[in-house]
Amino acid sequence: MRTRNMTYSDYGISVDRAKELLSLCENGNIPRSLMEEAIKQSGFGVPDRMIECLTSGKGYYVLSKKEYIPCNSDDFYAYKRKSVAILDRLLEEQERQAKLKPV
Repeated sequence: MRTRNMTYSDYGISVDRAKELLSLCENGNIPRSLMEEAIKQSGFGVPDRMIECLTSGKGYYVLSKKEYIPCNSDDFYAYKRKSVAILDRLLEEQERQAKLKPV
């Protein structure tokens, strides 16, 4: 399936979990480096705009007025969904590793 047509459920993440992750990003509770890694893994070509979207809650149209984004809104939001799903996976991986480390 094309990235554009993928939904959160296609990635195995609920809409509520996605909202929770977006809220954590906006509140600064997720490290920027982890967000950058998720965006990198998603294959989105303009990571700075996606970081700004995740951390500020600004959407495509607001961001595209500030600076050109070389894709349309459908593709932008598709990569946002993909990045959030990857971020969820990365966080779960971090939690698993933290449990395995001896104290």
